[in-house]
Amino acid sequence: MTRRVAEGAAELSSVMQRFSALSECALRACDSGDDAALAGALDARDLVTRRLAPLLRELSAARLSAPDAPTRAAIDALLAPVQGAAGEACRLNAALEARAREVRADIGAQLARLSHDDSARSAYAASAVHPGGGRLDLRR
Repeated sequence: MTRRVAEGAAELSSVMQRFSALSECALRACDSGDDAALAGALDARDLVTRRLAPLLRELSAARLSAPDAPTRAAIDALLAPVQGAAGEACRLNAALEARAREVRADIGAQLARLSHDDSARSAYAASAVHPGGGRLDLRR
């Protein structure tokens, strides 16, 4: 059982490291404005993420079914490096989420400016043309 757990822990650590690398790639793509690289990194992250749940289930089941405390302690020791990789993956994911919020806020601000500019142009155009003569209405 410990061999299976060791292999699962090694794979889980590898998956977490891959997730982190893809998150870093996505952050770089955000900073450089490379939409294709961002989409590729996020798609690859989705694929990597799908492997996490089965691995976590298997390792959790192995720990729960451990016959005694020393076996659980051995499993915990095998999983200790995974916790560090998971922490790094969480940190990078949080950074990516923060960057996504910044980008969304910037897009919202740009859309608001465009909407305001369109409204201002329409209002100016409506007030600039006098119904009878095509001149600026100075009374407004």
